Amino acid sequence: MECINHKDRDAVAVCTICGAPVCAECACTLNDAKVCPNCLQTACIQNVKNLDVDSTIQFGYSLLATLFYIAGIIVMSVLGKNSTGYYFLGLLLMGLPNLISFFNRRVGFMATIRGWIFMGIIQVLLGIIFTPIIVVRSLIYGIRFGKQKKYWENLLNQVTNYINSLH
Repeated sequence: MECINHKDRDAVAVCTICGAPVCAECACTLNDAKVCPNCLQTACIQNVKNLDVDSTIQFGYSLLATLFYIAGIIVMSVLGKNSTGYYFLGLLLMGLPNLISFFNRRVGFMATIRGWIFMGIIQVLLGIIFTPIIVVRSLIYGIRFGKQKKYWENLLNQVTNYINSLH
């Protein structure tokens, strides 16, 4: 069997994605599987897109959580002096990011409305304490996704250059 890119060379592997035979020079490893350069290029493009979205989501969530937390502190400290309702509204705003995070994970161990309300209150109270940690964690994940995106972009450039040199 001959390599799909080099007709004068024997294939040493078969791409696990498309089934194309590849020589030792063309065989690439992706998640412990041999793939052809074209499939590796496609995987790189997909990973770059996914990591770009993931990074944006993490930074956006971090910004949103920070804004809610600051808004909660302002409402609680400024308006809460005049009314207990505003004080609790401030606490709710501070804990809201944790509540959103909790329901976003689609945790369904409590089927009753009362159970969801109880867990919502618990998550808001935990959010008052943990929202700053959530903000920092989201920033760290966003940075990590950004670094992974750069890795995949570099790999994509190398693979694209190699594919272009074949033609």
